[in-house]
Amino acid sequence: MTKINAFLKLIRWGNVLIIALTQCLFFYCIKLPLYRSNDVAKAEQQFLFLLAAYACISAAGYIINDYFDLNIDQINKPKRVIINRFISRRWALFLHVGLSIVGIGLCTKVNIENCLLAFASVVVLFAYSATFKKKFLIGNVLVAIYLAWIVAITAYFDFRGMLLHKIISGNNFDILFNSALIFVAFSFIINLIREIIKDMEDVEGDRKYGCKTMPISWGINPSKVFVAVWLTVLIALLITVLIYAVRLHWWWPIVYGLLLVLLPITWIFKQLFSAQTPEDFHKLSSAIKWVMLTGVLSMGLFKLYL
Repeated sequence: MTKINAFLKLIRWGNVLIIALTQCLFFYCIKLPLYRSNDVAKAEQQFLFLLAAYACISAAGYIINDYFDLNIDQINKPKRVIINRFISRRWALFLHVGLSIVGIGLCTKVNIENCLLAFASVVVLFAYSATFKKKFLIGNVLVAIYLAWIVAITAYFDFRGMLLHKIISGNNFDILFNSALIFVAFSFIINLIREIIKDMEDVEGDRKYGCKTMPISWGINPSKVFVAVWLTVLIALLITVLIYAVRLHWWWPIVYGLLLVLLPITWIFKQLFSAQTPEDFHKLSSAIKWVMLTGVLSMGLFKLYL
C-alpha cells in the first residue's frame, strides 16, 4: 500500500466525502434557492471555506480516533490498521494537528464565531477519541451530535448576516429552519443507532481494553432494545415527514423516501433482533450507512420544489 492510499484510508475518505456531500446538497439544493439573488456570491464563497474546513476537521478526527484506538483495532479490525504499519504514530499525530489547524484557519475566512465553533469541534473530537469513546453512551452521543452539527452549521453559518441584512426572511426562513430541523434530527438519530451497533460489533476488543460501552455494560440484548427504540423514533419521524409531503403534493420525495429510506430502515429493524455475530452487526452497520447516503441524497429533491 502506498503512503497516499494509507493516508486516504486513515482519514476515511469515503466518510469525509459523505460529510462534504451532505453540506453541498443542503447548501445548494435547500439553502441557496431561498437567498435573495444579490447575496448569493458572498454566501457561496463563505460556504466553500466552511466546506473545506469541516472536511479537514473530520479527517483530523478520524486520524486521532485511530491513534488512540490502535490496540483495540488490532483485535477488532487487524486488517484495517494503518498506524504503525504504513504511517507512524508520530506522523499520525502531526497530520491530526496540521489538519485541525488548517480547518480552524479556514473558518476565519467566514467569521470569528465559526472559527470558535470549529475549535470546539476539534476539542470535542479529540476528547471523544481520548476518553469518551470508552465511556457508557457519552461517546456515541458526541459523534451523533457532531455529525448532526454538520447540517446545522451549514444552515446557519451566516446566521448573523441573515438577521442583519435579511438575506433570508419570512416564509423562506421558516422553510430553512424546518428543513434543517428534519435533517439534523435524522442525522443525530441514525448516527447514534450506527454507533451503538458498531459497539456491538467491537465488543471483544473493547472489553479487553476496559471500555464501558453499552453492549459491555448492559449486554447485547438490552442494547438491541435501545437501538430498536431509536429506530422506532426514526420511523415515526420519517412517516410524519412523508405525511407532510403528501399535503404539499411532493410526490417524488414521497416515492423516494418510501423506497430508499423508510423500507431499508424497516428491514434493519427486522434484522436487528436476529443479529448475533460481529459479521451480523457489521452488515447492519453497512446497511445503516447506505440509509445515511440515501437520506443525504434526498436533499437534492428539495430543489425541485423550492
